Amino acid sequence: MKIKNSLTISLIGMAAILIVALAYFGYIFWIQGTLEHENVEYKEKISQVQAAFGQEQQVLVTLCNDWGFWDEAYNFVGSKNLEFSEQYGKSKSLSLVKLGVDYMAIFDNNGKKLLSVASGQESDSGFADQQKSAAYFATGGALRSAIAASRDGIFQGVVNYDNKLVLVAIAPVLPGDGKGEPRGYLLFGKKIDTEFFAAVLRKSAVKDVQLELSPNGPPWLKTDQIDQNRTFNFYAAPDSSRQSGYFVFWTSENKPLFVSAVVKTNTDGYEKMRQFMLFVLLFLFLAILLFLLVARKVLFSKFVKIEKYLENYDASKLGDKKERLAIGSDDELSDLANALNQTIDEVESLHQNLIDEFEERKNSDRKLLSSQAGTIVSLAKLAEYRDKDTGDHLIRVAATCKTIATKAMQRPEFAGLINETFINTLEISATMHDIGKVGISDAVLSKKGIYTVDEYEIMKTHTILGSITLQEMAVNYPDNDFIKMSRIVARYHHERWNGSGYPEQLSNTNIPLPARIVAIADVFDALVSERCYKQAFSLEKSRRTIIDSSGIQFDPTLVEIFCECFEDICQQYQMCAMIKE
Repeated sequence: MKIKNSLTISLIGMAAILIVALAYFGYIFWIQGTLEHENVEYKEKISQVQAAFGQEQQVLVTLCNDWGFWDEAYNFVGSKNLEFSEQYGKSKSLSLVKLGVDYMAIFDNNGKKLLSVASGQESDSGFADQQKSAAYFATGGALRSAIAASRDGIFQGVVNYDNKLVLVAIAPVLPGDGKGEPRGYLLFGKKIDTEFFAAVLRKSAVKDVQLELSPNGPPWLKTDQIDQNRTFNFYAAPDSSRQSGYFVFWTSENKPLFVSAVVKTNTDGYEKMRQFMLFVLLFLFLAILLFLLVARKVLFSKFVKIEKYLENYDASKLGDKKERLAIGSDDELSDLANALNQTIDEVESLHQNLIDEFEERKNSDRKLLSSQAGTIVSLAKLAEYRDKDTGDHLIRVAATCKTIATKAMQRPEFAGLINETFINTLEISATMHDIGKVGISDAVLSKKGIYTVDEYEIMKTHTILGSITLQEMAVNYPDNDFIKMSRIVARYHHERWNGSGYPEQLSNTNIPLPARIVAIADVFDALVSERCYKQAFSLEKSRRTIIDSSGIQFDPTLVEIFCECFEDICQQYQMCAMIKE
């Protein structure tokens, strides 16, 4: 990894550690106290809202107690003092608004409504919903059961009627002394709506609290987790940072009702924490930016200069003093540059010596290769001298092989298989393809005319004889590439693409590439040459014969390449004819 990258990564890592440390200690010594104070304030506001709701219930209970002991009400329920209805039920002098309730109703023991008064109304007209709601609640068996089980015979709770909520208190109507059987029941109610929640918040004397009826409870609050014995209980959301939750109370039908509550505190600790973290990040960003600017000016620019020098370094200019590295300052990097320049000066003479030695070795290797090639060609000539009809067959085959291989090197099919070394080796090794004919008797080799079956079998053994001979040479010279490829060419140049050749009946690409190339060049030269058993074919006729054997005797791809460079091959044959003349 580059030094400037390491420094940058190290700086970012140190910055990350510093951020974590600042965040931790900021939370411990500042934010934590703020959050604790915020939590206390949050709980106090919730408690005040709960107390205010309890006050609303207590108002209704107190009114029921006071009115329930009035003799006028007791006599009214007993069908006496009927003017009570006129006096208290329809007179403008009765204002439920002043009492802080929405309506009042009186029922007999059978649940029959005797009187109902709505807030701001002179009569019970237009107050059908409230009357129905009260009647619905009062006539149900749940009313008598609830009152019987309630302490002091007073019931308080919530009525849910037609999706409208009513907070009610119901008490028996008794004589003034409180003794005797009740003649009926007196009900006071208050609608639970937006105005109701506003009144609760005003009584609680808290700010920044929002209450709103919610049709469904949150997914994190299950019904079996709610305490049914508490009228108006609060459940905080798991994510305390939101400072929110739900008030839950139960209706007379044992159904939970949810009131969403969102509380905002004055401290707002999480906001302060976000501001603190933003400040820390901004501070660190500026610090890193300043560091990078200084480092770029003082350090990174020198690294870049060294990097570019090394990228553009040219060993051929070692003797040029202008090509030395110059930092232009007095620091550790300047000392490093001077040491590097000194090292380059010391290497200069050694470099030149290596170049001289390399050139000398190349000349020596060139001479050795030339000597080896001459030896191989001389060996190949042995077979040619015994076969009087071949003439300059070896030279022409070698030239054709080189032309085909050079063209094939440009094809992607032979990428990685053919290079300059391969071509040079093939050109020499191709001359050894018939070296095995040295071991064939003159009676067969020099015969005029067509071979018999037995003679042809004898002639086919020249591939085996040639490979055996060259294999023995390869043992003595294991590093000689000419001998290795010559053995392959001698053994397999008569194999056929369809597997009908000899000596091993190889097919397709199982036939070594050098042998597949020599096969085309060898046959083509035999076609254009005069033999004792045939006249010479023209170049064009010979080309067509090669094409006709594509995919049968020869590699189809190499045949295509042979056709692409056919003009070059023809020129070579014309030049050979001119030289011979």
